[in-house]
Amino acid sequence: MYTSKSLEIPQNPLALESRLGGTLGDTGGERRIRTPEAPWDSLVFETSALYPFGHLPASVLVYAPSCCISAKDGTGELVEVRFKFSPPKAQAVIAYLAQKNVPSLDVYKICKLVFLADKLHLVQFGRPITGDDYAALVDGPVPSEIYDLLKPGRKGNDEFVAVFLIDTRYKYPRYSLRADAEINFELLSKSDRQVLDEVVRRHGAKDFNELKILTHEMPEWKKAWTDRRADWQGSYPMYFEEFFEEDSDALTGTLEIVIENAGIANAFARRPN
Repeated sequence: MYTSKSLEIPQNPLALESRLGGTLGDTGGERRIRTPEAPWDSLVFETSALYPFGHLPASVLVYAPSCCISAKDGTGELVEVRFKFSPPKAQAVIAYLAQKNVPSLDVYKICKLVFLADKLHLVQFGRPITGDDYAALVDGPVPSEIYDLLKPGRKGNDEFVAVFLIDTRYKYPRYSLRADAEINFELLSKSDRQVLDEVVRRHGAKDFNELKILTHEMPEWKKAWTDRRADWQGSYPMYFEEFFEEDSDALTGTLEIVIENAGIANAFARRPN
């Protein structure tokens, strides 16, 4: 749980305009304030007797696309929670899954198993495995970079897919690992492998419909699909902060660590060269 310290919200009248349509409501037992745009100096929220202008309890997270405001220590810093994507590591992850002889390993199943592995590793260890960003599509969550890299014939993808045998006899081509493939499995940490093994154990035998139903019940997909459709076209961003909601695998304190680390990374990124 978050502490009960207060945040100071800027008193600039422009920051309190209703033009951004921020809404205050309850989500999962916690008060949340949502805004469709990220800038701190244009943050907007509905007022109430419980939350007057200028003061929010630290148990409130303020969400905006791909970021949230960390309430830790009452600083109110705007924090973008993102991770660095590594194509070689993503390739190693898919190769690892292929080595496990996961049945019907097509692009859809790869994307769903990678999502489930990234989510499980994030909520337990404070980082995803691949670092890819996620979007909510009609059939469930999709790792954006990996999805693009797996498209055969796409410019720049040859090296990424060259290590796989792609069986085009199926309507949805299936992936297996070439016998002579050179994969740098050293990129996968011990915890990466443990989580991938666990995801294969739990979900490797599931078919398309089972994985679709599973991921459609997750709050992070539901929120992206229902709450952000007015502001985005085609695919809708999923926020790492929301991966923790209603997740029984999440370890206490991990979300706070993720937000704190993101704040440190953001601070260094803003430093002049």
